[in-house]
Amino acid sequence: MSPRRLAWVALLAVACKAQPPEPQTPPTPVVPNSAPSVAASNPPVAPSTTAATARHHREPGTEAQLVGLQEAGAALARGDQAGAVARYETVLAGPPTGAAVSAGLAAASLLEVDEPAAAEALYLKTLAIAGDVPEAHFAAGRFFGGRRDSVRAIRHLKQALDLEPDFLPAYPLLGGLLVAGGRQEEAAQRMVVYEQRLNRLLRHVREAERSAEERAGILELLSYIDDERALQAVIDRLKDGSPAVRMAAGGALVDLASPEAVTALAQAVVQEEQPVVREMLTSALRQARAALASQP
Repeated sequence: MSPRRLAWVALLAVACKAQPPEPQTPPTPVVPNSAPSVAASNPPVAPSTTAATARHHREPGTEAQLVGLQEAGAALARGDQAGAVARYETVLAGPPTGAAVSAGLAAASLLEVDEPAAAEALYLKTLAIAGDVPEAHFAAGRFFGGRRDSVRAIRHLKQALDLEPDFLPAYPLLGGLLVAGGRQEEAAQRMVVYEQRLNRLLRHVREAERSAEERAGILELLSYIDDERALQAVIDRLKDGSPAVRMAAGGALVDLASPEAVTALAQAVVQEEQPVVREMLTSALRQARAALASQP
């Protein structure tokens, strides 16, 4: 997962916020049939943040931190990973703002393969100021799962969902880890919830009476879910009546970066009548093609 995807501070799950679950017949649970291998024992997890840095009251970042994020992005663009990590670490060392959280997650993800010990230290340092941020727990859970550290992986993924039950990307990963640990019943229960919440999001993103901003937020969230239904829902919104929603769908397809996304964007560029939207979709198409070409 790229640093851009990990550099989240606010989850855009607006469609399900403050809404009770709608009555419906529970779907048949779809339990993952494979998962990363996991280890049996692990060291303790980092402590969570204090109420003083609660995510709903966290500042976006100081001017220096925001500039630091831009400089790190520029370093990445020219292939200077070491320089990017250094800038991210400087931002993380500043006040416990949203920029610091994003920088910590981005730096950690860049070091996962070549310097896993350093990556782990950065995840724990970030969690020390962002224990209330579901994205931080999800990123740590994904990292520990990849390191075959199932206890900490499951703990962090559960914490992400405790903080934000609509953090849908965490459900399949958690389900897979539970299955690998022989906890099929618990995995099935988690996936039932996933199906219910995903189906509700898929329904809400089609509802024209919802604001464009709300539906754009749903598209952003869907772009982080590895599910064919989510991809198709985003593609369908390229024909939405709202220009803002069409542009949001284009941006989401850049993140999804699949052959289907590239094909859909190419068709949308040809069919789009509004110049501003067409220009944005053209840019999204270039980015999606580049992202697809860079995949192993």
